Amino acid sequence: MNFAAVGGGVAGLSAAIALQQAGHHVTVYERAPTVRSLGAGIVSWPNASFVLEALGVWPHLRSRSTPVHTMQRLTDSGELLGSIDVRQIDAALGYPSLAVLRHDLMDALRDRALALGVQLRYGQRLRALEALASEGPGATRLVFEGGDTVQPDWVLGAEGRMQSVSRAFVLGAAQAQPQYQGFGNWIGVCETPGPVFTPGMVSDYWGTGERFGVVALSARRAYWAGGAALPLGVAEPARYRAELQARFAHWPAPVQAALQGTPDTGIHQIFLHDHAPQGDWQRANVLLLGDAAHAPLPTSGQGACQALEDAWHLARCVQAHGSDVPAAWAHFVQQRQPKAYGIVQAGRHLAQGIFHTPAQGVPRRNEMARATDYAAMAQGMAQAWAQGLPLRHH
Repeated sequence: MNFAAVGGGVAGLSAAIALQQAGHHVTVYERAPTVRSLGAGIVSWPNASFVLEALGVWPHLRSRSTPVHTMQRLTDSGELLGSIDVRQIDAALGYPSLAVLRHDLMDALRDRALALGVQLRYGQRLRALEALASEGPGATRLVFEGGDTVQPDWVLGAEGRMQSVSRAFVLGAAQAQPQYQGFGNWIGVCETPGPVFTPGMVSDYWGTGERFGVVALSARRAYWAGGAALPLGVAEPARYRAELQARFAHWPAPVQAALQGTPDTGIHQIFLHDHAPQGDWQRANVLLLGDAAHAPLPTSGQGACQALEDAWHLARCVQAHGSDVPAAWAHFVQQRQPKAYGIVQAGRHLAQGIFHTPAQGVPRRNEMARATDYAAMAQGMAQAWAQGLPLRHH
């Protein structure tokens, strides 16, 4: 069967790989002129590492990744609130947690897709997705800017959370709109002159309406995200450095090192949106995947991981139902929605606590963080991430 994946991010490329491995033919249409890597880095938690191995991508990534061993939660003054031994999660699920720069992940996915024979078409911006009732139920046509048209057998809508033509086709323009969650992130990758960081350490600093996370790739290299409650606005790159210095000037030394070690051109800002966890993911011959279907906030830590899970489940559902693709897609939605929507809700809940707790409530929030049973939290994370996958959990 012939599939068209609209969007060449993590969801589109991984789905193309999974389907191509299963003997299908996939063409990926990406609006950017080349492989895109929005975001600084990701942690491939065990659920994602399982999928990356199944897709044959890990050989390209092992030398470019850093094993994660600890997640620590701290205040903006550097007081430790608690920590999780990530190796316990890895041992429970049988796969490692690895930090990797997003551009390395995207390069690995692209190279694997090309090696399998996936057709990649860059510079193809979808303008419209049209139902073709005259050609039978389920038929659609992709119309690209410039006038090119394609009529694939099946369409995978994977353009991401913002401005997804596929999502608007499936849900209608009003329901397809992403929802701003009241905060933005500045992100970057830093290189410091001397050793500063503990490799494999994820440090999450909480302030009042602000947060700064650092994922250490080596003693001198890390990727980071500084977040703050903000009204929805327009990114102004010329102001990034001054805004970050004003907000985080008195935060702990690793935060200062991350900011000082990042060139101005390496800082980017994102105003964070997600999708309400509701609505269908399919219409006619179109199925939504990744952030176009379920767009968790970065506070979930699972955005790319869930896109990868989509790819694995999609290929299995198509294989199980043979030529009955509508049945395969219905099965896919039934399997994936509960877990994906649960992760969206968890990301919203954590973001609310970090960015929208008033100043008078912060001491209480921090006290609750100190009192948290982090071993039990690790067990809960392992159980949640294993859901729907053949991972051992004990």
